Amino acid sequence: AINWLNKGYHFTADENILKQCGFLFSNIASCYNNIDKMDSAFYFIEQALKYGNMDENLTVQTNALNIRADMFIKEKKYHLAENDLKAALALREKAGDMLMLSADMAQLSSFYASTNQTDKGITIAQKGIALIKNTNNLSKLLFLYNALAENYQKAHLTNEYAQTLEKIISIKDTLYG
Repeated sequence: AINWLNKGYHFTADENILKQCGFLFSNIASCYNNIDKMDSAFYFIEQALKYGNMDENLTVQTNALNIRADMFIKEKKYHLAENDLKAALALREKAGDMLMLSADMAQLSSFYASTNQTDKGITIAQKGIALIKNTNNLSKLLFLYNALAENYQKAHLTNEYAQTLEKIISIKDTLYG
């Protein structure tokens, strides 16, 4: 994937075209992140953010922030990761994409569970669930309930954890039944 994406990157040096290629840079950064080549990953994610800002493309910017947050998590720079995840949420909200906003809320909630900030994780997951509960998007709802369950488990809230697991089973029964 890196070879193909780099071919796309090297195809043009025209700044006007490059500013429309933020996704290309995000994808290259994600690939390098996946193989732990962090210097390259950070270089390309900064390019994605640069060109996403130049093009005023909120989706590119949001995706790049989420990818960079994952990179910061790998490096145990949790404060920087949290900042990126929150900034991504704000951009997604500005864009008005409620389904992707709910997915980002689940990602932030899961981050909070992994960093033992379960009060924050529970709150953001519950907000996400309330946001999309009536959309019938069961896959996003499942993602949010999984993040909520993760936080309840970490917080040792066994009754809430059990109730959330039952809700997850119910959603899966609907999806696969």
